[in-house]
Amino acid sequence: MASMRKMFATLFIAISMFFGSLNVVLGNDFKKATEAYERGDFLTAFNYFKPLAKQGNARAQHNLGVMYIQGQGVPQDYIKAHMWYAKAAEQGNAPAQSNLGVMYFQGHGVPQDYKIAFKWFAKAAEQGHANAQNNLGVMYERGHSLPQNYIKAHMWYNVSIAEAKNKELITI
Repeated sequence: MASMRKMFATLFIAISMFFGSLNVVLGNDFKKATEAYERGDFLTAFNYFKPLAKQGNARAQHNLGVMYIQGQGVPQDYIKAHMWYAKAAEQGNAPAQSNLGVMYFQGHGVPQDYKIAFKWFAKAAEQGHANAQNNLGVMYERGHSLPQNYIKAHMWYNVSIAEAKNKELITI
């Protein structure tokens, strides 16, 4: 009985160490990808982000979407950008949700659809994403797929400004 507990304890420690080291490796790869992206080495960044994205890392998926939209390190491809944004957005990644909203709002790589754009902006806005909040203000102001409502537009513009100022204060 004691040897059985010792075996399970050893197995548990080995599994914990494996997944702990895996987290460190994945974290290091994300950091390397981000550093490469920030210095303009988009091909290296892409090569680090892609395996992470395939493993389900929502931030890496979002970043691949950005790279495909911008044509950074890869040919510009709205369809692939949409695919990666959608994967990240479904996991609750607010920047991806907002960017997916922009794609539907502008009709980039997808048919223009204000209702779907509104859905994604709203999901991101609920998480405090200032750009999505601003975009909801635009939609209410212009009456895109919903009744024009200057009060809600004004509210979303103010929420967006407050959120952006709050983030600026936090980063100082």
